[in-house]
Amino acid sequence: MRLIPIDGRPHIPHDVRQWNGDSRGHWEHSTLAVDTTNFVDKVSALQPWAAFSSVSGSGERLHVVETFHASRTQHPHLQA
Repeated sequence: MRLIPIDGRPHIPHDVRQWNGDSRGHWEHSTLAVDTTNFVDKVSALQPWAAFSSVSGSGERLHVVETFHASRTQHPHLQA
């Protein structure tokens, strides 16, 4: 689970790193757009759960944008 602020606050300072990054969200009609930055330098873009030696990782430059679309079903649709 992660908390995603949607109140318009800025990302934390660039030199502060978090394992799961720093997420900020905003609504675009019925879609929640989530922008995540400030990952620690050991996180891989493809496999964040993988052993550090298996993939060199994307490091602190990793920047992820996810969109969650509301639908009439019970399950949200994730696009990353």
